[in-house]
Amino acid sequence: MGRKILFITTDQQRFDALGCNGGIYARTPNIDALAANGIVFDRAHPQNVVCMPSRSTMLTGQHVSTHGVWMNGVPLPESAPSIARTLHDVGYSTALIGKAHFEPLLDPFLRFTENRLGAHRVTAEPGHDPHRGFDHMELATHGAAGQLHYSQWLREHHPTEIGGYYNVLDRELQVNAEGGGDTGAPQVKANPIPREWYHTDWVAERTIAWLDSLPNDRDWFCWMSFPDPHHPWDPPASELHRVRWQDVDLPAGYIADANERERVIDDKLRHWRGWYDGTFVSNYEAPAKWVPSTLTPDQVREVNAFTHVENELIDEAIGRVLAAVSSRGWSQDLDVVYTTDHGEFQGDFGLLFKGPYHVDSLMRLPLIWRELYDVTADPLQHVNRWDDPSVRALRDELLADLWSNLPPQQTPLRTMDAPV
Repeated sequence: MGRKILFITTDQQRFDALGCNGGIYARTPNIDALAANGIVFDRAHPQNVVCMPSRSTMLTGQHVSTHGVWMNGVPLPESAPSIARTLHDVGYSTALIGKAHFEPLLDPFLRFTENRLGAHRVTAEPGHDPHRGFDHMELATHGAAGQLHYSQWLREHHPTEIGGYYNVLDRELQVNAEGGGDTGAPQVKANPIPREWYHTDWVAERTIAWLDSLPNDRDWFCWMSFPDPHHPWDPPASELHRVRWQDVDLPAGYIADANERERVIDDKLRHWRGWYDGTFVSNYEAPAKWVPSTLTPDQVREVNAFTHVENELIDEAIGRVLAAVSSRGWSQDLDVVYTTDHGEFQGDFGLLFKGPYHVDSLMRLPLIWRELYDVTADPLQHVNRWDDPSVRALRDELLADLWSNLPPQQTPLRTMDAPV
């Protein structure tokens, strides 16, 4: 028997979002428990600070310069290596539920498999090998935009709730800069959708449904990928009582003194000043019509409060999935890995969103690995036994196994271009 592997990712989440990493607002007891019983990596960094390049690295294990996805809108080649394909080929059941984003999300011409799966309401394409090695894909993105599975489900079962989400695109089909909430913060909206129909809960419920379809003796790999806390910040209005924005302190990275903030921005590379003044757009997801220098302290508080609420909902969803795993008797055979693709400014330096800025706000990520065995009961794992003669035979066996299972070497792909 192999392993059960649950790979949990969020989208655009800071290292300090979690209680186990020093977060003080969002209550994250389920993630904290994974940390307490596993390994917490406190200097984990992504390959890139936007979604598609970073997610492509997670799937392939390759540098951006090798897999070629250098920016959002550049699709990962179908031929790229995939951890799911590797596991599928040795008998694992494999699934990705939630946000994939290895391909452009909003392609109306259905040129990419992720879009086709959602539009045709199927979890795999009949007559084709599993897409990137996933037997089963049920996909979601932020809100109800596009044709992915969550959007289709919401339109079919709860069509009146579609308008509750923030409209990511404005009437000119540009990234929306409209403000909302109490403070007019960009891309903030109190969503009237019932919590149980929100995409975070949908991802958890579809994950549980897939797990329920498996026999007890099946080895499986499930990538459970939450679209939150990525902007737009539009959690269910019924949950906003959890963290009142008026009670949230400004983050430590927010520079309250305007003159000092200007000085810090001027000391950085010039694209910082361009983004701050609204003359430079650093990635496709940041609204070009919004000027960061107009961001107010109260808007920073409200964005942070909405983010903390979304993080709490993610933690509770994870708790439900782990309970479902436990009910099947799988907990003792389970590896859990938790991380995200990149961070978020969330008010640091007087900025929001993300872009080509290599600071801890965006580059320091939560990464937790809860292993099959109990860390505290196996103290020898803390000892480097590489050169220990007593385990030389085991070392050689593991190296031989690793070498024989390496994926075929590929020529690095240096340049690509594709529609957003």
